[in-house]
Amino acid sequence: MTETGRAFVVGDLHGSYDELRHELDRVDFNIQQDKLLILGDIVDRGKQCYECVGLLAEPWCYAVLGNHDEMMANSVAPRSEKAFWRANGGGWFDLLSQTKQEEVQAICDRYVERLPISMTLILADGATIGLIHADAPADWHDAMTGKQPRMEALWGRNRIRNQNCRRVANVDLVLAGHTSNRNIVKLGNVRFLDTGSGFKNGYLTVIEVGNSLEELNQNIERQIAQNEARERPDIIFELVGDYPMG
Repeated sequence: MTETGRAFVVGDLHGSYDELRHELDRVDFNIQQDKLLILGDIVDRGKQCYECVGLLAEPWCYAVLGNHDEMMANSVAPRSEKAFWRANGGGWFDLLSQTKQEEVQAICDRYVERLPISMTLILADGATIGLIHADAPADWHDAMTGKQPRMEALWGRNRIRNQNCRRVANVDLVLAGHTSNRNIVKLGNVRFLDTGSGFKNGYLTVIEVGNSLEELNQNIERQIAQNEARERPDIIFELVGDYPMG
């Protein structure tokens, strides 16, 4: 994907900055050459949301928009309504100093407002890899042309709820997040990489994209096997961060 370095995709981050740094150190991530692609939901639930927001200003970091990122962008202005965001894990913002709140507002204005709903990677072998936060459309062209409903792309869970294994047309593989699972979930040509970061017993999943569809699929299968071998406990859907929800 990149001319000189490697590319890595990470599922929903949700304020897990230290865990991300640990995972990047583990793969010897080089900020001068490598790229990080986040599948949305950079903030909320976790303990280090402020630090995670700052990632968007880094030249090696890219992201698609998640529903929590959109809630943040809509709520950080001083007089904006924050109750819905707080109820969904945005209470960390209230605990920041005024200076840090203004920094978050500036990053939202400069970066979050411009995050794409979806992205398409073209690998060295010509394979196309779609990146989206929540539900993929039946035809990837709808994602790339703006025809897919915004609510579906940011909030949808129909595919995973219905265990829909139909392939998404006009794309080789789609990587998505949004719905927390104990391990990577495979449905058709969609892979869900949200493994519960920000919830108790949750963790981050980081996958190297590689240069071909075959290599990417091998990396995903290897990560699935590693996750299973660790015998991780079930996710407890309680926030890791300690801040107000109302």
